[in-house]
Amino acid sequence: MDKFRETFVTIAKLISSFMEGSDLLVEVEEEVSYHEPFPVLGVKPSDLVYYVSPKRANFSAVDGSSRSLISSGGILSVAAVAVTGISVPLRGIYPHFTGLRGLEVKAPFLALAPSTKGRNNVLLASLDYIMLRSIDGTPLDASLGVSRVETELRSNLETEAISHAERTPLLDGPLLPSYSSLPSEVRRELVRRRYRRLPKGAVGIVKRIDRSKLLVEALNPYAKELEARFGLSNVSFLSDEALVSNLVRRLAVPPFKPMAFGPVIYEPHGVRVYAYYLALPLHPHVRKFSIIRVESLTLREGIVDEVASLPLGTNGVPYPIAYADKVAREVRGGLVKALKLSLESFGIGVSYAGNMAVMMS
Repeated sequence: MDKFRETFVTIAKLISSFMEGSDLLVEVEEEVSYHEPFPVLGVKPSDLVYYVSPKRANFSAVDGSSRSLISSGGILSVAAVAVTGISVPLRGIYPHFTGLRGLEVKAPFLALAPSTKGRNNVLLASLDYIMLRSIDGTPLDASLGVSRVETELRSNLETEAISHAERTPLLDGPLLPSYSSLPSEVRRELVRRRYRRLPKGAVGIVKRIDRSKLLVEALNPYAKELEARFGLSNVSFLSDEALVSNLVRRLAVPPFKPMAFGPVIYEPHGVRVYAYYLALPLHPHVRKFSIIRVESLTLREGIVDEVASLPLGTNGVPYPIAYADKVAREVRGGLVKALKLSLESFGIGVSYAGNMAVMMS
């Protein structure tokens, strides 16, 4: 039996003894609220749109992935994180059981939320790779819900990995996520930890902007000028993606070049962030663009030039991010499958939702 198998059999044996004999609790979600401060435009409307001149830069990307197994005994969440780069494609992963280059991260990659309150296990509590308590000190149990347990586990792991990124860290998602589904105390602590780890040069890449309205709202005071200059009204768009796509369609001419919009200034959790929108052509003569948001803690001229120099992955995001996402998902998928098999060997069967998680890994 190899080391990988032995490790997961041991973990599964500890977890199964902790979860056996539990009755499933009804999952409830705590009512939480979070509202982003109103965004403002950081330039004159006449300077909103400009072409980008790609400038080579050296980035390291950080991304994590998580999934949960659910049984009558509770929730078992699994997370993994990867750091990739330009000169060195894979800088490391965590956890690292498979022989790939590892990261010396001191953070849990497993979270255990049993379906019975008040359970304690001294041995499990002594293991630094298993999270049994929420960041606010609350003992984890199934009533907290899968979303909260996974978000805390993955976010904490990603934050700890930031210090392992060399040169300029490139993060998947906002520099300071809203964590809107989490209670306020947990949210504040996660933000505090993340901000403390972020270097001033860190860059956030937001690839899902179909629900974002930062740019749309920042342009509200300039609606008449926007209509006169570009022939459109920002209030008619339901997302930043729709607005930027329309502007690109009106303004871009072949051979297509990268275009930037902004910055927009907003203050998540009281921290000033500069957000640019970047439209990257997938081909110089085909009208197809990848639209992303680029975030920085400082007003850095040329940040969009540097991001525009990166090759794009198949999903239209900068390749270091795409590769970190792929590696983290593969490592997490392997962990989930290994744990599922090991747990089943001790008589712990996962629920339908848990089986779906394994199938999607």
